[in-house]
Parts: sequence; structure tokens; C-alpha cells
Amino acid sequence: MIAAQEETAELADNMRNTVQDGINRVTNNLKKYFGELNNSTGATKVLVDSLILMSQHVDILMTGVGALAAIYAGKYITSLASATKQSVEKTLLICVKLKLRKFYYKRKLKEPAKTSKHCKFSDKILSWHKRNVII
Repeated sequence: MIAAQEETAELADNMRNTVQDGINRVTNNLKKYFGELNNSTGATKVLVDSLILMSQHVDILMTGVGALAAIYAGKYITSLASATKQSVEKTLLICVKLKLRKFYYKRKLKEPAKTSKHCKFSDKILSWHKRNVII
């Protein structure tokens, strides 16, 4: 029986080590180290007590996490709405300016200077949009 055990040990020693074998050895050594550390100093007691406390009060913890998520979602949606509003305003202004250019092109007129009444008209449309369209 002892000969069979020695033969089996010799065969095991001659086998190639795999990555899983290495991971198992590291895991075992870490468990041994932390077990001895805990026995001598009680270092993991705080961690264990914290985990137990969290598990007993999951409902309170998740309520807090949900509240934080709602706050961040609200900030994100607000900034998204603001960016969308600015984009719509810019698009409307571009459309008004393009319509004015098309108007002048069809009539073969020179485009007015920035101070003309038609540019003031496009500014009036944009200011009306800012006052009346809620995004």
C-alpha cells in the first residue's frame, strides 16, 4: 500500500501544472494566510461584521442607491433636454436664414445686411420660439 502511494505521488509530481493548478495554489495560500491573520489579530472581523450588517439592511441600502440613481438620472435628463432645446433653436435659426436666402435668390436680390428688417424678422421668430416653445 505504501508502494502504491509513493508511485501515485511520483506520477503526480511528473504531471504538468495547469493555470487552474496555479490559481488553486494561490487561493489556498491566501485562505491560509488570511485565516492565520484573522486568528492572531481578528483583522477580518470588521469586514465580516460590515458584510453582515449590509445583508441585514439591504432594503435601506437599496433605497439609498435608488435615490442616488434617481438624482443622477434627473440631472442627466435635464442636461439632455437643455441640449435638445439648444439644438432645436439653432436648427430653427438656420431654417429661417435659409428661407430668407431662398427668398432673395428667387427674386435675384442682394442679401440684406445684418441690420436689415428681414434679419430682424428672423430674430423675432427665434425670440418668439424661445418664449412659446417649452422643451
